[in-house]
Amino acid sequence: MIHYFLDGNFGGRFRVEKTTGLIKSNSTFDREEKEVFEIVVKATSNPDYIVYEREEEQGFSAASRSYREEDLSLALVRITIADVNDNAPMFLNDPYLAGIRTSTQVGDLVAAVSATDPDVGDNGKFEYRLDAIRLFRPGVPGSVRPVPSPFNISADGHITAAHLMAQYDHARFELHVAAKELASPFRVAKAVVKVRFFVLNLY
Repeated sequence: MIHYFLDGNFGGRFRVEKTTGLIKSNSTFDREEKEVFEIVVKATSNPDYIVYEREEEQGFSAASRSYREEDLSLALVRITIADVNDNAPMFLNDPYLAGIRTSTQVGDLVAAVSATDPDVGDNGKFEYRLDAIRLFRPGVPGSVRPVPSPFNISADGHITAAHLMAQYDHARFELHVAAKELASPFRVAKAVVKVRFFVLNLY
């Protein structure tokens, strides 16, 4: 009868059924912490086979140091942890500050925002959007929502002028931007971009 044992199983994160060879987990995993594990399965007729504990060191896994290709009783098993959408997008800054001139033209860059998501594949994808734009004019209490929107945001987070800015001289804007996941559970990160006008003094 063949019996199976694990070697290079640092931390005891896996176990093998002694008579079937079925490998199971002993703990939960996070791909962002460690993506690939290597363990060695030993097949032997000795039911009392002793496995010596080995630790990872010098860039080599315990499994890779115990595995010998010429030993047909050993099998090197590489386990890759699948990604799940367990991270929300996150903006690198909040708030963002931007300054523009009244001479800013349609399509000119106003600001660039950036968010990250450590998940991979579709789980790490998100889209930018402008959730709200508030216009503050000097001497006028509160804010208003300008229509149509004075700004656009692109897929790479670039905010550009949607029309001429001269009409907003001495005003300021608050742009509420969002990064929304494209995969369930569709979490949203939010940030504010504060835009002010400045005068270019040529003298």
